Amino acid sequence: VSLGMVPIATGSQTAGSIVRPASFCGVYGCKPSFGTIPRTGTLKTTDSLDTLGFFGAHAEDLTRGFDAMRVDGLDYPISTEALRDSVRQTKRTGRPWRVGFARTHTWEQAPKYAQQALSQFIEQLAGIAEVDVVDATLPPGSMHAHQIHETIYNKALSYYFKDEHQQAEFVSPVMNELIESGKRILLADYAKAVEEQNELIYAVDDMFDAYDVIISLSTAGEAPLRDVPELPDPSLMWTLAHLPVVSVPQFTAPSGLPFGFQVAARKYNDYLLFDFIEFLRALGMIPNAAGYALSHD
Repeated sequence: VSLGMVPIATGSQTAGSIVRPASFCGVYGCKPSFGTIPRTGTLKTTDSLDTLGFFGAHAEDLTRGFDAMRVDGLDYPISTEALRDSVRQTKRTGRPWRVGFARTHTWEQAPKYAQQALSQFIEQLAGIAEVDVVDATLPPGSMHAHQIHETIYNKALSYYFKDEHQQAEFVSPVMNELIESGKRILLADYAKAVEEQNELIYAVDDMFDAYDVIISLSTAGEAPLRDVPELPDPSLMWTLAHLPVVSVPQFTAPSGLPFGFQVAARKYNDYLLFDFIEFLRALGMIPNAAGYALSHD
């Protein structure tokens, strides 16, 4: 996608596996609302987290890609009703876009260049008459998103990949470490984490009474070297909350490498999210095309 060889490629996200590479490669990444693209035939890792989505070279293809892949009809009553609700999917006429700026619990660990880039973008956005920007107030449970996610994810891996772990020499060291960690997690602690995830889903949904969309960093900054651990970022917290997000290829680090910001909307408000992306694109605030495609559009 980043080289312009294909316009769209499918992907999956259980933590940040769409948003992160999209940010690091300078392309658009879409992780839709949980369950809106069917997982049939894909590798299962974690039942309450695995989400299918896609990468795109052009902002205008986000809605097309989602329409081509999402579930629809009587077999999917909840998402279908929400996605067909024109009132829910449209910003109310006569009022500005309500945008929350989220300095998440990972914000202070991001490098200064990333903080400055997003802060300057938010300042520019706040100067537009059709936009009302405020600092987002996140529910307390979001502070513990990484711990909740780790408990659910590692325990699920230790269950679904227990046979592979019997031949650990054929499994990567990282995967073996995650499985070993999961084996040490008590079922009661796993059940508690799942309950905390559900509480966070409802708390975040209530939070969107105050916002149309929320903007945060996609990653802490540019891609690290292979042997350098990645800094914590907000990607997995929105996955945990089942939100639709789009990673926008907006920024360039001092090294010249790309990184992005992500826009999140209420669960099942995917089309409202795409409308906001189109609003930014029409203003010229974000690129329509990314990477290779940008110079050949």
